[in-house]
Amino acid sequence: MNIGNILKLVSPAKKTCIQAGHFAVITNKEKTEVFPAVWEDLIDELQSTVLSHPYMGIFPGETWKACAQIITELPSAQVALLVNDWQFLRQTEQEENPYRKLFYESQKTIPPSFMKEIEKTGKYISEVLVSPGRYGSRSNTLFFSEVRLRNHFKRKLNNKCSLQHGCAQEYLPFLLYLHELGFESIINLIPTTCMGPILESTAVAQNEYGMESVEMISVFANGADSANDFWKNAICYKNGDRVRI
Repeated sequence: MNIGNILKLVSPAKKTCIQAGHFAVITNKEKTEVFPAVWEDLIDELQSTVLSHPYMGIFPGETWKACAQIITELPSAQVALLVNDWQFLRQTEQEENPYRKLFYESQKTIPPSFMKEIEKTGKYISEVLVSPGRYGSRSNTLFFSEVRLRNHFKRKLNNKCSLQHGCAQEYLPFLLYLHELGFESIINLIPTTCMGPILESTAVAQNEYGMESVEMISVFANGADSANDFWKNAICYKNGDRVRI
C-alpha cells in the first residue's frame, strides 16, 4: 500500500492518532503461557495457528508497519494499541481472568517486532504510544484493554446508546477517550470482520457524542490474506463514506 494515499486523507495540522497493531492474547497448548498473537514473534505450532486465522493472521504486523511509515511521514502522530484480551482466553467466573492477569503482568513492553518498526522511525515508544489511562490494566500502561472498554460501556453508556454489537460497544468509549485527549484525526486500522460494527460506532461517536469535527479514517483489512493482497483488498472509509486508497 502507498501510505501516501492514506496521508492524503489526513489534515497534517491536526493532532493525529493511529489505531494499529491490534492483536489478540492467546495461550500455548498447555495453557501455561500467554502470548500476543503476532506471528513474527511466535514459533512452531502457535505461529501456524495464528497465520491461518482470518482475524489474526498477518494483520497485527502489517498494520503496525503501516503505522510506523505514517509516523515517519507525520512525526507528530501517535499510536494506540488495542488488545483483544478475552476472546481466545479460557473464560472463568472470576472477575480477573488468570490468563489476562498473567499477560498484563508479564508483558512489560510492546512485541519485539513492533519495537523494531518503531526504532526505524527514530522515535522512542514512550514518545508515540498513547497511554490507555483508565482503559489499561492496573499493572500495565501500554495497551487498551477490550475488556475494560466493554465494561465501561455497560456501566456508563449502555442506557444512553443503541449499539448492540460488542465490537461497536467497546470502540465507542475508545473513540470518546481519544477525543478527550484532544485528537482531531483518527486513523483506524481494523480487521475486516469488524467493519459493520466499527462503522456504526464511529457514526454514533460523530453524530451523537460531539465528534463531528474529528476526521475518522477507517481502513479494514483481512489478516488471512497474503502480504501482496492484504492492502490490495483493503477497504477504506472517511467519515462514513467509502473512498479509494
